[in-house]
Amino acid sequence: LSSTMTNDNNNNDNNNDIPNNNNNLDTIRQRYEAAGQGHVLKYYDSIPTDDEKEKFRNQLANSIPVVDHLKEYLEKAQSSSKIVATTSSSSDGCTIKPFTGPVVSLDDTTTAEEKDNWRKVGLEAIRKGHIAALVLAGGQGTRLGFDGPKGCYNIGLPSKKTLFQLLTERLERLQVLAAGGGGNNDDGDGGSKQQQLSLYVMTSPLNHDETVSFFEQHNTFNCKSVQVYFFPQGMLPCLDSSNDKDGGNNTNKVLLEGPGK
Repeated sequence: LSSTMTNDNNNNDNNNDIPNNNNNLDTIRQRYEAAGQGHVLKYYDSIPTDDEKEKFRNQLANSIPVVDHLKEYLEKAQSSSKIVATTSSSSDGCTIKPFTGPVVSLDDTTTAEEKDNWRKVGLEAIRKGHIAALVLAGGQGTRLGFDGPKGCYNIGLPSKKTLFQLLTERLERLQVLAAGGGGNNDDGDGGSKQQQLSLYVMTSPLNHDETVSFFEQHNTFNCKSVQVYFFPQGMLPCLDSSNDKDGGNNTNKVLLEGPGK
């Protein structure tokens, strides 16, 4: 299954009394068939080894809470997209509108004066708390040969600093620059202290706890002026919205990467 976990667990009630905390094949088959997704077991018998079969059953069993409410989750995601596209206000009262300001490209045609002006604009926005940073950190370091969140990876610098540490320290430095270089968080005119720079780290259900623990173990790399917030991304399986060649309706059917995955 591709991306079969979700952080939306507020509605896990089910009229089906079959437990979802074991990998019994009959249990899994009943739950998936009840959800209209029984096809995921079509090629189960062709999986070559018992270990692979057990791994697949575990994956299916862990995904039962999602499959039970797949239609509900999908409708919620689709309706949310429509709301964002058609309204100017969100549920918390914040105004959502397209950016209409100038788009700046700091390429070779940008003059030194223009670059300096935009630098000042950016630092002023940071000082006033109008800027936040967002890092999409839901992926694992598999392609790097690293078993863990990519942000925890030591990229081979002499300092042995990880990607998370480099990012957080750069934001800390921006705070110092925005404060005028003194690093005392004063606004420079005797007024109130500048706002902390917020860093939002989007994790995944797979690595959320490990990512939060990494920041805690390293005391957010002693970057006291950076306020870090963590949130896991919601996830759904890949779904097929097309019809098959025989005229059957495959709408919203879970797609498999292979017979046992």
